[in-house]
Amino acid sequence: MLRMKDFRVTVPGRQDELLGYEGEHLARRFAVAVDDPGGWDYRLELRAPGGAADILALEEEDGVLCADLERSALRRAGRLEAQIRGISGERVKRSNVFPLVVGDSLNAEQALPEVQPSEFLQLEQRLSALKTAAAAAAGDAQSAVQSAETAQATAHTAQAAAESAAASARSAADDAGDAVNAAAVQSQLAAEEAQAAKAARKDAAQAAFDAEFWAQRAEQAGTVRRLSLTLPVGQWDALTQSVAAPGVLPDETVQLIRIVPALASQAAYFAAGVLCTGQSEGALAFTCRETPAADLQVFAVLQGVTAWS
Repeated sequence: MLRMKDFRVTVPGRQDELLGYEGEHLARRFAVAVDDPGGWDYRLELRAPGGAADILALEEEDGVLCADLERSALRRAGRLEAQIRGISGERVKRSNVFPLVVGDSLNAEQALPEVQPSEFLQLEQRLSALKTAAAAAAGDAQSAVQSAETAQATAHTAQAAAESAAASARSAADDAGDAVNAAAVQSQLAAEEAQAAKAARKDAAQAAFDAEFWAQRAEQAGTVRRLSLTLPVGQWDALTQSVAAPGVLPDETVQLIRIVPALASQAAYFAAGVLCTGQSEGALAFTCRETPAADLQVFAVLQGVTAWS
């Protein structure tokens, strides 16, 4: 385990440099033992050779500073430069820069349409579940269409039989008076078959309607919408502000909302402890732990959801 004393981080061995493997998400924890937390609020800063950076908030647990590693911190294999920053009021103190490593992964999923991990995170699991439900609904819809086509064929056959029976009845009436009763019976049977054919056509029409309805529901379940929002620095009032967000619904049970900061605002967003804490018709409410120094750009990803029974 890494250790820090008087803001001096030591890495015991090369095996301790491994932060995780490329593409992992919430499967590992960064941990560094500290001799005296001292009331500081700690951050872990990471920088790749190309200049890409990330900042993780560290929580102190029994003398150990730790953080769950999200995919954004393990997005690319290679060596990283790391530094721990402590904040206490206006005081800021930094540790030495120490090395960490992100190991290689196969990343077979990159052959699929790419979803930015730093923006979607838990949305990936929700969309997988919705996709499975949508596929099941589409299968039910296809079965309903096939049943409707079978019912229509049966109706046409019954109608043809009714017309044939009626023609036979007329011919029998012309041939002999005694055949009139038989023709009447045959005609009654034909009428009943015609009624059955009408009911079958009605059932077929209802089945076709149901198939189209569930197909539309399956298509709508996967619709995703993204909004770009600005949190102006001058609109924070008692560490709270509300911004217009067209398409946001007041009921969280029918809509999944995922908030992520734009890359340019990511550091300030997390440093200020900004959270989305409320939703109403066409608006989102945000709170922060401390007022940011500049405007923040964030994305709101809206996903309609349906409870499947």
